Amino acid sequence: MADLKDKVVLVTGASSGIGKEICLDLVKAGCKIIAAARRVDRLNSLCSNINSFGSTGTQATALELDVASDAASIRKAVKEAWEVFGLSSV
Repeated sequence: MADLKDKVVLVTGASSGIGKEICLDLVKAGCKIIAAARRVDRLNSLCSNINSFGSTGTQATALELDVASDAASIRKAVKEAWEVFGLSSV
């Protein structure tokens, strides 16, 4: 597998099931995670869990996102999430 250390990855459907497990696996591989889904309470719990793993700084951030939303809303939400990790473009 390619070196994923410090890559920023957006995972949709991250509040449960496969999406949640993908987030956990990617953070173990060294990625920074933008966890996206509609259920913010579950996302916040997941991100708190990931951020308590012991690494310095934010390793995961929650993004309330409904992929059925209009493109402008999705673009705005993703841009705000990227900025958590110091990225300026999507």
